Amino acid sequence: MLLRCPHIVSLRQWGAGPPKSRVPLRTPVPYIILHHTAGNRCYTQASCSRQVGGIQNYHMNYQCWPDTGYTFLVGGDGRVYKGRGWRTRRAHARNWSHKSLGISFMGSFSNTWVPSVQISLLGLPGAWLKRNNGSS
Repeated sequence: MLLRCPHIVSLRQWGAGPPKSRVPLRTPVPYIILHHTAGNRCYTQASCSRQVGGIQNYHMNYQCWPDTGYTFLVGGDGRVYKGRGWRTRRAHARNWSHKSLGISFMGSFSNTWVPSVQISLLGLPGAWLKRNNGSS
């Protein structure tokens, strides 16, 4: 079975601001940690891009992190949005960020299931990540 990489929206495409700093991450890493943003869901590239920008702003200006805390964010529009990328240490999980990728589903899923469009994206990048962790 041929697995394809999902469409990854680049930093430029979603309008990322520059990071304050970057700390290299030694790859490959042994863990992938899944999160949800606990915010609104998004269903278009425009609304998801705004959501990712808001997350970056919150992480940098209120959490005082150097950039968004996640490696990738998964939108309800069927796209994956690049966060810090493969080779930069994240801030998504205390004591784990130096040895893991942080993937966050955009939306609040404490009392409901993550929509299948988002879960299906994880299935493809999950296999792809295992094969390509840190090589792209």
